[in-house]
Amino acid sequence: MTPDGIASLGSAAAAVAVVIIFLRYLAKREADWQAFFTALNIANASELSKLRDSLDMVVKGINVIATDLRTHDDNVTNRIHVIETAAKHTVRRAAEK
Repeated sequence: MTPDGIASLGSAAAAVAVVIIFLRYLAKREADWQAFFTALNIANASELSKLRDSLDMVVKGINVIATDLRTHDDNVTNRIHVIETAAKHTVRRAAEK
């Protein structure tokens, strides 16, 4: 092999070594990013689960309040009807006198 051939082989070997080092760096960086996003995804899933549970509790509370308000409104409506009926009877009795 000629001296130029040896020099070319040395340059090629150096280039291959740089490429191998770069590929190892990329593989490690990819593994690091994958681990980061996996941990992030797990944390997000956990927080979303907690948020869903909180929203379920809020919805149940709103349903209880809505039921209580309907019951209250029904009671008030009944009382208004009784008062109106009593007022009509009072007016009639007063008119009869």
